[in-house]
Amino acid sequence: MNPDKPLANSFVVTGNKITLINSGNDSSGLKNTKKIDLSGKTVLPGIIDSHVHIRELGMDSLKANLVGVSSVKEMVERLKDKFPSPAAGDWLIGQGWDEGSFASTAYPDRRLLDIAFPNNPVALESLHGFAGLYNGYALKLANIDSSTKDPEVGNIIRRMNGEPTGVMLTLAQNLIRPFIPEPSNEKIKDAIISGLNIMANAGVTSIHEAGMTPKDVKAFVSLAESNSLPIRVYGMLDGNNDELMKHWFAQGPLIDKSGFLNIRSIKVFYDGSLGSRTALMEEPYSDQIGKSLATERISTKKILQLGRKAADKGFQMAVHAIG
Repeated sequence: MNPDKPLANSFVVTGNKITLINSGNDSSGLKNTKKIDLSGKTVLPGIIDSHVHIRELGMDSLKANLVGVSSVKEMVERLKDKFPSPAAGDWLIGQGWDEGSFASTAYPDRRLLDIAFPNNPVALESLHGFAGLYNGYALKLANIDSSTKDPEVGNIIRRMNGEPTGVMLTLAQNLIRPFIPEPSNEKIKDAIISGLNIMANAGVTSIHEAGMTPKDVKAFVSLAESNSLPIRVYGMLDGNNDELMKHWFAQGPLIDKSGFLNIRSIKVFYDGSLGSRTALMEEPYSDQIGKSLATERISTKKILQLGRKAADKGFQMAVHAIG
């Protein structure tokens, strides 16, 4: 905002950019100009959302919405509403249960999911993505049982006898994710466009996509090349993906001439979330005394190395550090 001229009476748009702001209403000196009278209405700048996961937003219509559930029984009911007659073997995907609410009492257990869906693998991502709940069918596909060790980063929540409850925290989810079918490139592009249109309809004209996977990058670049992006996208690459970073550090940032796609930032995850008790804290969580679920997802040494390399190669860096 210009403090000396906080309000203007008119502005000029050339192509898709504002090129002139006037304090008066006279545009007679401009050739080939179409004048639009807004009858005194106020024009506001578009909103920039600085942290989104647009593919997930677009994919929501394909998942069971678990926002607000307080029990596994409710999860089962919503899954049945979303997938009334699933074919045997089809994955049933849900998203949105609040790991924080459950962690305050007890994490959910897969027992009711096993009873309700004995012939289908079930994968239920938490609200913030730092926990997942999977049924026995899904665990069996991934060869996860009482003998499976926790990964270096992440936790398998277990019953008293050592059997997995079905809850996997942070990177423990990577033990099972490879078994969940990946959407096609076309499906990813459709989801991105759907998500971007949702944002555009809400008055958002630019987003910061936080953590692009290789498939995300491919889809966004393809959409930009075909002039299909409805709003501007500032991309942050998945900085925890070593191969992806090796490629982009060699290539350098992507700055689209149209201004609709810029990929010149990386995002790294240092820890998890408060809700799942995986954010790193100086003292133990009050309800987790004697045990800790929080671990570094990337060392501070590597963060510093990445930061220096990013700056040298023309990239910004964002760090997820909740604790």
